[in-house]
Amino acid sequence: MRDAHTKAMELIEIGEKYNPDNLVVQSVKGVVLNRMERFEDSIPIFESLLEKDTSGDRHFHALLGLGESYFKTNRYHDSIASSTLAIQLQPARDEPYFHLGLSYIAIENLVDGVTNLAKAIEINPDHLGAHINLAHVMLKVGMFDEGWQHHEWRFHESMKNIARFNLPFPQWHNEPIAGKHIFLWVDQGLGDQVMYCSLIPRLVDAGARVTVMAERRLADIFKRSFEIENFFSFDKAGIEEIANSTGQYDYHSPMGSLPAFYLRSFDDFGSGKAFLKPNKTLVEQYTKELKERFPNKKLIGFGWRGGISATRDHARFIDLPLWSPLFSRPECQFINFQYDATPEEIAALDAQGVYTPAIDLRSDIDTVVAFLAALDLYITSDNTNAHLAGAIGIPIWNLIPRAAEWRWFLERDDSPWYQSMRLFRNSELDSWDGCMQKVNLALSDITDV
Repeated sequence: MRDAHTKAMELIEIGEKYNPDNLVVQSVKGVVLNRMERFEDSIPIFESLLEKDTSGDRHFHALLGLGESYFKTNRYHDSIASSTLAIQLQPARDEPYFHLGLSYIAIENLVDGVTNLAKAIEINPDHLGAHINLAHVMLKVGMFDEGWQHHEWRFHESMKNIARFNLPFPQWHNEPIAGKHIFLWVDQGLGDQVMYCSLIPRLVDAGARVTVMAERRLADIFKRSFEIENFFSFDKAGIEEIANSTGQYDYHSPMGSLPAFYLRSFDDFGSGKAFLKPNKTLVEQYTKELKERFPNKKLIGFGWRGGISATRDHARFIDLPLWSPLFSRPECQFINFQYDATPEEIAALDAQGVYTPAIDLRSDIDTVVAFLAALDLYITSDNTNAHLAGAIGIPIWNLIPRAAEWRWFLERDDSPWYQSMRLFRNSELDSWDGCMQKVNLALSDITDV
């Protein structure tokens, strides 16, 4: 997709060369820049269009684009203003209500957020994004029955997923499962796969035979941790093999649909004890190596960003300079676990004494969890490794933004998913200073002894 956007930008630049003041070209340029996630570049274009073009439709689309750009750069109140003006121009359109709802939710005004999402659905009953985000609000406040029901909107016909492969056996809807063979398949990201797989033992305890399809990098740890009959990789070959299966399975189920049957209240989560099993040999190896390399040090892994654009990665980024006071603690050795760290970032961390292990932090999950298991503590911005650390039961401090993802619910500083997780909630919209000060104080509590 990025190649398509790059080609589009090349055509736009040709148009600008011959007609630099063309408003249509500038409008398209702003949209493409947003698709390329270059929001800081698109903002001045949309702002300029609002000054130059007061015609209804183009003005409306400039406000929409500007609202998205503001949202993705943490300027939520500006996004609210843009969406509100767009509604005044075209009150019968669903898009500005949707964007307005997201912006209100981002500042934790859930009432106005839900009101505007509901308005978007009233105008367009099939608005996928509005339904999904409404589900997230419901789940966040503990309305599990309604939330899980709305959560199934992720399988709307506009979404491309494995369900479109017309599996030759029925979907499970909580029928008696003892003695039946159920095929579980992944339908969301890696962190979700880790979180939802905690429910696999409940199927096994109910007497089910379980086969799983998930990302290939989870194969070894899933086989080691669960009583499953088989594991298929979530790729073209695995999908084709399952789609051609006949008579092997009684039911199938998306992994993310299991909570609807098992998690109907907070009491249903259970203890949150560890459920993934690292490779013991690797854990012993890394424990020995780290203790020899950093004797008498508290070993602390960390990561400073997470998510993707669709999951508000802009709100989960904690600037590296804010971590420096933690690095300076002589009793601690910090270890870089940021899977997408750039060479420049790694070099800057090395200059501050931070160790970056020579392992594949993105793809080699078995090695990652073994290395995590050798640590005393893991501190991270909300990302996939937070789920892995919680799933193997090591102490994990998860730093979550204001208006965090639904899975961390409201106000609590613990996680029902992971017993070993402590949540540090950021109270500010555009700064992590206060949150990092709390982390530093908490670290003093466990190291100054």
